[in-house]
Amino acid sequence: MRNAYHVGKRQRRFTLGNFAEAALILLLFCLWSWLAATGQTSVAEASSHAANYASAYNWVQTPNTPPALVAGANTITLQPCPRGIRVGDPPGLVSHFTAHEYVYIAGTGDPEAALITGGTGHAGDASCTIEVTLKQPHPAGYIAGSATGGIKEASEDAMFLAESYGAGIRRKQGGVVVLDTAGSPYKVHAPIYIEASNQLISGPGATIDCFLLDEDCLKIGDSNSNHFGNVQLEHLRFHPNLIGGTNSALYVNANATIVHDVTVLYSSTRATFGHLVTVCDDQAFTLDGLNYGGVGIRNDAKFVGSVVFAPGPFNKCSAVGWLKNLEISGQGIGNGIDWQSGNSLHVSDSVIQGFSQFGIRTGTMRGGYSPTQIDNVYMELNTPMNPVGNIGAAGIIVVGSRLSAKTEMLAVGGQPSYARSGSKHYVYWIVAKDPAQGSSLPLQAGYANTDGKGNITVTWSRIEGKNISYDVLRTEGAGVFLNAPNGKGDFAVATDVPPCAAEVCQATDSQAPLKAYELSKNPSFEPILMFWPGSLILSGGAYADLIVPPVTNLSPVVSTLANVPSLFVDRCSTATPGIYAVCFAGESVGNNQTKIVGTLLQNGTKSGGTAANLKGRLNFLNSPGGGIAPSHIITLVDSDPAKTIADAMHRPLNDDKDTYIGLDIPGGGPPAHSQLAFGAPASISNYIGNKGDGTHWKERLTASEKTFAVPVTIEKGSTLTVGEGSPLSGMKIYSTAGVAPATVPPQSCKDVMQPVSGLNKSDLITGISPPKALGNLSLNAYANATDSLTLHFCNPTAAGVGIPSGVYSFLGVR
Repeated sequence: MRNAYHVGKRQRRFTLGNFAEAALILLLFCLWSWLAATGQTSVAEASSHAANYASAYNWVQTPNTPPALVAGANTITLQPCPRGIRVGDPPGLVSHFTAHEYVYIAGTGDPEAALITGGTGHAGDASCTIEVTLKQPHPAGYIAGSATGGIKEASEDAMFLAESYGAGIRRKQGGVVVLDTAGSPYKVHAPIYIEASNQLISGPGATIDCFLLDEDCLKIGDSNSNHFGNVQLEHLRFHPNLIGGTNSALYVNANATIVHDVTVLYSSTRATFGHLVTVCDDQAFTLDGLNYGGVGIRNDAKFVGSVVFAPGPFNKCSAVGWLKNLEISGQGIGNGIDWQSGNSLHVSDSVIQGFSQFGIRTGTMRGGYSPTQIDNVYMELNTPMNPVGNIGAAGIIVVGSRLSAKTEMLAVGGQPSYARSGSKHYVYWIVAKDPAQGSSLPLQAGYANTDGKGNITVTWSRIEGKNISYDVLRTEGAGVFLNAPNGKGDFAVATDVPPCAAEVCQATDSQAPLKAYELSKNPSFEPILMFWPGSLILSGGAYADLIVPPVTNLSPVVSTLANVPSLFVDRCSTATPGIYAVCFAGESVGNNQTKIVGTLLQNGTKSGGTAANLKGRLNFLNSPGGGIAPSHIITLVDSDPAKTIADAMHRPLNDDKDTYIGLDIPGGGPPAHSQLAFGAPASISNYIGNKGDGTHWKERLTASEKTFAVPVTIEKGSTLTVGEGSPLSGMKIYSTAGVAPATVPPQSCKDVMQPVSGLNKSDLITGISPPKALGNLSLNAYANATDSLTLHFCNPTAAGVGIPSGVYSFLGVR
């Protein structure tokens, strides 16, 4: 429109063209009102494929041929042939495509919807025939009409010939269908198939009233998702009319479908859908805007529906989905998103709260390989209202794939409470046992606050598998003081609980003293958990990359992976007992967490060991080396934290009182000449077979001395230099073979030669020990040759003195 605005006075000036356009709009509106009232044609026809209003296509006739209908095959003549009905291809257009169109037969007999399987003529003709197969007879006076409230017919009539756009299942496409309030509610007795690519279905203010028994209400596409694409739907409101219904309000099996603003309405009869939106094989599905307030979805012990459902399996229903701006507030009725297609899922800018079993379930449980990404999703759980039993609720369940969450508003689940009689806090764990695969990790399952008296019924969800039995364990503690059971200890409440036939397993804790139990250090069974209570449930090899872990003070992270990292977190502010979590930063404010979460790094395969002679798992490349000044590489204890925090890069000059591992002054040269340095303000101690108790060290260095608490050995080929002395390469106590009796004459000396294996001619001899007292004899010795010793005896007296016979020992210093 050619509109002009005066900015200062905010006045609008109309041109002649404005009045012409306004007149045209008014004329079209009046024409549509008359056409809608007469039911003869549509605004779309009058305005060259403008929007088709579905209420104008809700046709009803009282056919005369045949006068009555029988159970079985019937051919009905319609006069005129309703617009939008498809019984054959128009002249000159053969697409070999049969649309899914239904007729609703009522008036006499029990009403029923029947698929149109054939016929003659075309929409708009003076007459046509339709062929249907009925379940029951309908006497004379029956009426026939649209089974979809005119929605299917409006969709068919909205399309235009698009032959020049290429071949396909259909050569017609496009158009706009409006579910106007004149036809609201649109009573639907058969599935509405939208079999038109590039079409827009808009329903502002209108309601689709679904009366189907065993079919989904609105279906985008047909059995092959490649037949149709680029369908858009907006502002759709669905109303269920089947009590206990398990089918979907909207079912999608076409590519690049976009859905804006869809919701389900309350039914006074408590009628339900199974799911609000089901996505089969759409490879680029977008759901932007959804409102669910806890009504219209089935939620009982036999069936719990989800707001959004991708059933899988992969390669049949391999949906790829972008879901955003969702408001799912279930009030304990139904689940959030159940995405089992095995293809990627992205959920963003949404609220998922008040679910009865889980907020999101995703993964490759039915095949596939793609991950799930979550951005800015708020979750909140009221009191768990799981209709199956007292088994809690899960925030996010991931099976066999990767979860990436770029948000701090992540999963919140709820574990079941088994007792509320006192202040003693018990935590229960389940070890699942497979006859062929062995035992699982202990899986945290629930808790009890008890006074220590009476029986406590422990319940948990059955794990799928053949002959799975269970051990029920118990620990005491909460928060950072809660540890998962490990090793040997008194843990067992009950062992070898037999497989359960029901969905809920149970055991009784009499609160008698716990039984001794030993857990496997390398659990070999990794069960698939389609449901388990907790904030985040990882099984089937699933792992997660998060900014922060879920809210574990309400319920834990549970993973079935043993001794393999499954949780990768930028910042850990809460505990994750029993989970191999890699936390790159801890978090504590004041004294709210007395133990900061440790950083665990994997350094090898789960079994079989790692390859030999590899560089370290932590590798500080380009560290200072050669002639560069010394530096601390790892500061174990910072003697001045305030100084470090104040520094812009948090790496100020180091201090003498720091405890560290670093590099020493290398004295020049390349990095290959780097020198390792350890430093501490008081002492450096080495322990063997001791956790470090300050007492039982084997070696300690202080500022005043180096102390050894074990014998010191210098290996062959090495030397010892004390002060400015000569290097010593060996000290050994030798023994002679045996000295024979002899006499040293008066005032003379005598040499006695002895073979000594290993003696070197350069060895210094000291510390000679004779077999008996020497009396007045003096004795020294020297190595006269390799493997040969000379014992030199001297007698200063006036009488001869005998040399003691036997073995002489001495110390040889080299």
